[in-house]
Amino acid sequence: MSQHLTTTLSSYVYNAPRTLWGTNMNKFAYRLAFLFAIVLFVSNGFGQGVPAPYTVRLQTFMTGLDRPILFRNDGLGAGRKKFIVQQTGLIRLLQPGSRTPTDFINLASKIPVLGGLGDERGLLGMTVHPSFDTNGKFYVNYTRASDGATVIAEYKTVAGNPNLGDINSERILLVIPQPFGNHNGGMIEFGAGLTDFTYLYIGMGDGGSANDPGNRAQNRSLLL
Repeated sequence: MSQHLTTTLSSYVYNAPRTLWGTNMNKFAYRLAFLFAIVLFVSNGFGQGVPAPYTVRLQTFMTGLDRPILFRNDGLGAGRKKFIVQQTGLIRLLQPGSRTPTDFINLASKIPVLGGLGDERGLLGMTVHPSFDTNGKFYVNYTRASDGATVIAEYKTVAGNPNLGDINSERILLVIPQPFGNHNGGMIEFGAGLTDFTYLYIGMGDGGSANDPGNRAQNRSLLL
């Protein structure tokens, strides 16, 4: 590209009419300076190459997980513990600065035995109460083993141990029947604003199958 522009510049100067050296001298000088600037820009930008300010690299952070679907903090701010939510029902806890998680709670007995990697059931979401540090409450979204329904449930940590969830503390908040095994949605999260931070938002799918055969997503009387 720089060679082409240089040739063009040379031709332009060589073929310049004599009148350019008269009253049109200033206009010609401006054009010449402009073209010369373009040549320098292209030569520096493309001819020599500009090194990237950084190089993207992938590094293994952790192994040994089984169908992880969510990686989240246990609250706001830096230096927080991390939850690793696995579709198989296990929630693991990662302490700040550690790469070795511990088991926080195992809900595998609540969900169906999963099939292949395309199975869309299981433990699908988890969030913590805005006051988790003091009340130990957290919330999950899972597919119930007995009938495939979506369950939104509240749990608490074990008394005196914020690093362990109490499976016997379950309080079911909402059950949503599911006509099919796919398109379950799963995300749950508290609001991020000043007025809705105590509101628990639940993301649902359309009930499953393909192309929403029951038109459930358009029916506001259904929670799908």
